[in-house]
Amino acid sequence: MKLKRYLGMEHIYEIYGSTEAVITTANLPGDPIDSVGKVDASIMIFDEAGRECAPGITDASGALTNYDKAVGEICRRIGDNNLRFEGYFGNAGATSQKFRDGWYHSGDLGHIGL
Repeated sequence: MKLKRYLGMEHIYEIYGSTEAVITTANLPGDPIDSVGKVDASIMIFDEAGRECAPGITDASGALTNYDKAVGEICRRIGDNNLRFEGYFGNAGATSQKFRDGWYHSGDLGHIGL
């Protein structure tokens, strides 16, 4: 809030993007404070066993109440029209870790709220 007042801005835009730019989101006016914005249906959150995580639930103060069930790896379904990253040059092992089971695995943690 202090930065917004200092800069005379109504909204600060935040962007999340995986290093390889396969997954990106933008926080827009009306999105929850401290979020990185809405995601489309191709983005999922998976736990360490590869199961979809539960949606994040927040209390009145915005604190995540089900962290252990909601937080996991941010992944995106692989499709013909959504890849901006083809793999790591000369490192097939690292590439196969990123692309597995039909999903791009960002290696980043996150959750998706209701």
